[in-house]
Amino acid sequence: MISPYDRNLQRLLHIEEACEKIARYVAKIDKETFLSDNKVQDAVLYQLIIIGEAVVHIDKEILDKYPYPWFKIRALRNYAAHEYFNIQMWTIWDITSIHISELYGIVSEILKKKF
Repeated sequence: MISPYDRNLQRLLHIEEACEKIARYVAKIDKETFLSDNKVQDAVLYQLIIIGEAVVHIDKEILDKYPYPWFKIRALRNYAAHEYFNIQMWTIWDITSIHISELYGIVSEILKKKF
């Protein structure tokens, strides 16, 4: 059985890796390219689902110490998994271009301080 410490560490590392992948996927493209490239969209969405699922499995006590809208990540995961047909890709672009680097920074901070 995996310890809570190891579970939290693994999930945080999953988030960090998913953020890095998203950053690589969109590093050399602009919004128009993203909106026309279904492969990149699918890759980014999959990583966002991984992030959302990982957040669900991190102890609330850890996340509550860091001011970030964690509920939005969980909500995005649920929306992408269950309401995928309503996703507006320009919104996903905004998330990747604005919020992923912030999330990466917070997760890196948690890893440094907690683990």
